[in-house]
Amino acid sequence: MRNSGQQKGSICDNGVKIMVHADPTLLQIVHPEPQPEWVLVTEDAAGSGINNCGDDNTRILNFPDACSGGAPYDILVETQTGDQWVQFKTDTCIFSGSFVDMNVDIYDVTSSDASIDDSAQFCKACSSDGERWGDTCWGVVTSSHRSCGCNSGGWAGSGMYYGGYAEATRCASWPGSFSGMRNSGQQKGSICDNGVKIFVRQHLVPLPPPSPDWRLVTEDATSSGNNCGDDNTRVLNFPDACSGGAPYRILVESQNGEEWVEFKTDTCIFSGSFVDMNVDIYDVTSSDASIGDDAQFCKACGSGGERWGDTCWGVVTSSHRSCGCNSGGWAGSGMYYGGYEGATRCASWPGSFSGMRNSGQQKGSICTNGVKIFIHQ
Repeated sequence: MRNSGQQKGSICDNGVKIMVHADPTLLQIVHPEPQPEWVLVTEDAAGSGINNCGDDNTRILNFPDACSGGAPYDILVETQTGDQWVQFKTDTCIFSGSFVDMNVDIYDVTSSDASIDDSAQFCKACSSDGERWGDTCWGVVTSSHRSCGCNSGGWAGSGMYYGGYAEATRCASWPGSFSGMRNSGQQKGSICDNGVKIFVRQHLVPLPPPSPDWRLVTEDATSSGNNCGDDNTRVLNFPDACSGGAPYRILVESQNGEEWVEFKTDTCIFSGSFVDMNVDIYDVTSSDASIGDDAQFCKACGSGGERWGDTCWGVVTSSHRSCGCNSGGWAGSGMYYGGYEGATRCASWPGSFSGMRNSGQQKGSICTNGVKIFIHQ
């Protein structure tokens, strides 16, 4: 410290150390935890390989159900720790395994790195039947380098990338996961210590509160844990609900009303013994735009019948039925009610109303939504 009038130059007996803090979390903007309307599309664990990691489905972004909500697609890609991330919107569905476009327009771009903004593009180089690029398969990029996937030789290019293929057909093989921010000259493939989470935002349509013409059939409160639901609700054992006669206009919603589906049917589904996995429904509306008049009502559980483990009933948009109203590996899309504890088919996932679930997402043992089921008088 030198005050006014004190010599300030030619001071040699102090020496000096100049340091910069190496903790990246102090230098980057941390993205807030995704809200409930964000749906997890896929993820890689961090540290899942020394220099050979990533997943081939993720290399080609083969997750078509992620586009079911329609454009614009609001997408978030982040490391497992959330310290490096990029969020953007696009009018193009990038979640198709066969899709290739190295210059997809994106907008409303924000990132943990200020250099990634609305001038960036989304590059998708890898596809199910195309070139097996070695360096990188896709990325949010700020440069035009594309000769080794979404970058060029010598790691030319800047942005955030997903690594290329093992056994590449073009350029050397650098099979990796999400690189986080990489500048020109920095390695972009075979980065394994970040992991990745990819989310897409659902377009939730608010539902007005039911009018007095709607009669509450049954409800579950929200709860924590992974064992909930009610066996009467699993078999929909509420025969008085059908006393008004067909057509039956039915509303199923979460306790907070954010996720819902309404439909009509000429079949009384409120009989404990009734089982039909493909009930025709019509005039279908929902908080999720992917559920429309092509959906069916699946009722797999009936009193005295099979005790399905995954799911008992649901409004579904796919034909998967091997574990109730879905198939193994949580195949199937729609809104579901969880299966039985002490199941006789498939593992037990006793739950309440799942809300919207795409293929691959857990559908049973969802307890945080609760449910209200109404019928229109």
